[in-house]
Amino acid sequence: MPQKKKILIVEDHPIFRHGLRSILQDYPDEFNVVGEAETGRQAVAFTRQLEPDVVLMDIHIPEMDGIEATRAIYQISEETEKRIAVLMITLDDDAESVFASLRAGAKGYVLKANDMEELLLAVRVVANGGAVYGASIANRIQNYFTHLSQDEAISSRYPTLTKRESSVLGLVQKRYTNAQVAAELKMSQKTVRNHISNILNKLQVATRKELIEKGPFSSSGGGDSSKDHPDD
Repeated sequence: MPQKKKILIVEDHPIFRHGLRSILQDYPDEFNVVGEAETGRQAVAFTRQLEPDVVLMDIHIPEMDGIEATRAIYQISEETEKRIAVLMITLDDDAESVFASLRAGAKGYVLKANDMEELLLAVRVVANGGAVYGASIANRIQNYFTHLSQDEAISSRYPTLTKRESSVLGLVQKRYTNAQVAAELKMSQKTVRNHISNILNKLQVATRKELIEKGPFSSSGGGDSSKDHPDD
């Protein structure tokens, strides 16, 4: 029989907190609610003490908000080498809250407005190592990335690149020559060559052609792509 997942509930509204506990207790073979916290500081302390597998986290809680608490719990997970999945359960569906939570280490983000069966499914997913987002949150994430500028999209896809390197890569993928990149970004061609060499190393590719093919940001026009070396 699979081992029961230990759950810590972090919620300062008693009615909703008790509702979560009640639905989880309906599945005693799957879940063991090991504790409840009303503040962010309690959440962090109870995580160290109780070693839950999953933390159900509200954002708006006293003393330390849910995002800061999630960040601290992520650090505990790193320090102890124990996987602790944080699932945000909140009223907030704005992009800022969603991405702040994900950056802090949350493995999922669902809304309190969802019915309890959807919340239960989300708990199961993160408890078993997955990531989950409510339908409206998934749509918001998709819309966010759809409307990113090219540089931001490149930065998101290749986080090891600096902002300047992302700008250079975007123009290279538009088939700009080094001279055109230099003119567009107001830098010397030597600086452009240095940036391209760094990009090749970071993305572990050997040629300019491979950079162009790394899409989805490549497009026709803008310059000559016939040369593979950083020097045009």
